[in-house]
Amino acid sequence: MDKVKSLNGLIKALKKATPDEYVKIAKNMHIPLQDFEKYNHWQDKSYSRNCILKTEEFELILICWKKGAITSIHGHDNQRCWIYQVDGEMNETRYSEDDKGNLTTSNRLKITTGKLCYMQDSMGYHKLENLTEFNSITLHLYAKPVSKCAVYNAKEEIFEERILTFDSIEGVLTNA
Repeated sequence: MDKVKSLNGLIKALKKATPDEYVKIAKNMHIPLQDFEKYNHWQDKSYSRNCILKTEEFELILICWKKGAITSIHGHDNQRCWIYQVDGEMNETRYSEDDKGNLTTSNRLKITTGKLCYMQDSMGYHKLENLTEFNSITLHLYAKPVSKCAVYNAKEEIFEERILTFDSIEGVLTNA
């Protein structure tokens, strides 16, 4: 398979592909940072979710992470998710849940620029965090759009369903 060298090339490849081919496409991405400029919207203290494209078959989300930004522990509504590190460096912590609902750390991974990682609910849950001194950007490819997910409420020690929103859609800011 040819390298995917642009955001437009990625979108064209995904539109022609079946969901089972997404992994080959994701593994061959080498997209320059400037291709994402239209979608780089930032929150003051956390991270922003910027929808590049959402079809019935897949969803591309650019997440812009401020220094110290972190997600809650969460799942992916039974969808496959590939995370491409566009810029910067992130840490991923994965968790497994025992029969009593207790979470334990099962893996930790550092994701650097140009690298790819994969997550799905059968692998457990995870959280992402930008522990560096710099902003980071990740591209998330979901095999089907994800409108809700299970999010861990640490205070109550339970998972709750959260409806997901976007800070921008196709480069245009929303009121979220």
